[in-house]
Amino acid sequence: MAEADTYARKVMNMRVWCGISHVVARNAGEERT
Repeated sequence: MAEADTYARKVMNMRVWCGISHVVARNAGEERT
């Protein structure tokens, strides 16, 4: 149970970071244009 919880947290963190980096990259691209 503890392992599944840790895995779920890792997946959530990865998805959050992917979303954040995507937004940052999009904002940076808009600023450059």
